[in-house]
Amino acid sequence: MASVKRITHLLVLLFVFLFFSACTRTIQIQALRPAAITLPSDVETIIVINRYKPDEKHKFKNFIEGLLTGERIRLDRLAADMAVNNVVKKLSESPRVIVKTVPFELQGTGTWEFPQPLSVDVIKRITQDYKADAIVCMEVMDSNSWIRTREERRKRTVNGQQQEYVVSVATRWVSVDAGWRVYDGKTGSVLDEHRMRQEMSWNSEAADTKTAVAQLMPTDRAIPDVGAAAGWDYATRIAPSWVQLNREYYTRAKKSSEFKQGVIDAQANHWRDAANKWKNLTDNPDKKIAKRACLNMAVACEVEGNLDAAVSWAKKGAALGSGKCKNYIYTLNNRIEDEKRLQIQMQKPNKEEKGEQ
Repeated sequence: MASVKRITHLLVLLFVFLFFSACTRTIQIQALRPAAITLPSDVETIIVINRYKPDEKHKFKNFIEGLLTGERIRLDRLAADMAVNNVVKKLSESPRVIVKTVPFELQGTGTWEFPQPLSVDVIKRITQDYKADAIVCMEVMDSNSWIRTREERRKRTVNGQQQEYVVSVATRWVSVDAGWRVYDGKTGSVLDEHRMRQEMSWNSEAADTKTAVAQLMPTDRAIPDVGAAAGWDYATRIAPSWVQLNREYYTRAKKSSEFKQGVIDAQANHWRDAANKWKNLTDNPDKKIAKRACLNMAVACEVEGNLDAAVSWAKKGAALGSGKCKNYIYTLNNRIEDEKRLQIQMQKPNKEEKGEQ
């Protein structure tokens, strides 16, 4: 009897979930997200350089470390290359900077240790030769990989009978330490020095441990993949980047034909037409219709780039008791703060600041 009640309860929850899911739809808004740090406005053209290659002092230490930990130096090198490539790719997508690469590398430590900063003479010579304002240097790359295994007890139904069985689960963890510096081309000073740890994991299941381990992502693919992710993340630290924001809006409100017509307009990407229809419903005597119309109005305003109006509509919906609108206010306020930072980061220097005539 208890089992029947539990199944009934789960079916009710599933019905409620499906019902409310059917009442909403998600739209993606492309937005420019500010960088974590703000570079000087006169830093427009950036050179990206790989400095992973160890100098003579660190070559032997790097080799011994590779033997002791089971890591292959080749993989750290490949991870460094992937990180640099992804920094270049991600920065190239940013409207804030122009990216250049150079046909050479610089020597570093090839380990988790930061090398000494580049000399002012080297920085100025490179930036002058390549007509750049700053250098982004990947100076540290070191990886670790390990495997953990465990057994889990599962249940399955066979011929109406529950059976218990054991499955072996293997997990490969990869950790990459990457270190970066940004050098000012004019002064040679360090604008940013940042060490980051990027981690990823992969799971595999099988009837026995040996098979589960054999099915895991191999290290010669896993370590470079994590290095690539580190490069992607660092690029977003120093330059604004494009992101997709997911926003949820209602697709129905009882039997309101006007609400439905607004949804049709929205799905055709005619958000202003949709807003004109939903606006009439925000003061509807039926609070449920009014709340949903307010949320949709807020989304429509954000799509059109009017964040202040979006907040106003979300506040009106929250005052009517909409939990979605209440949460949306927080999201919109954060985006408004991001926009303020973004305006500062996107400012262009005048010719006097750049030293131009």
